[in-house]
Amino acid sequence: MGTGFLQVGIFEEKTGRPVKGALVTVWGGEVALCRESDANGRVRRIALPCPDRRYSMEPQRRVRPYARYGVQAEKARWRGVRVKGVQIFDGRTTMQNILMKPGPSAEFEVFEIPESHLWAD
Repeated sequence: MGTGFLQVGIFEEKTGRPVKGALVTVWGGEVALCRESDANGRVRRIALPCPDRRYSMEPQRRVRPYARYGVQAEKARWRGVRVKGVQIFDGRTTMQNILMKPGPSAEFEVFEIPESHLWAD
């Protein structure tokens, strides 16, 4: 088992300005955690379990070479965003930026990241 990292940035869709105070939830496997975005729209880097890097050296079908996580951002008076399938590789930092827009906070946009060519046919 390896460890990869996730860095999340939350920004306003039209201007690119940081969104401070967004609640960011990360889930997948045995992990479920929440963090808050800072004044720069960033969440501190998060360490996450994932398969060992040896599985990502070449395409193979025995073990998915990365772990998949969901990332959700929400804040009052902003439309929430869910990103499914964020890929975490051993020893690497994945950057996941989320663009939010003002609106009803009960509404969520959902995005699905497809499998990597290292795993897909």
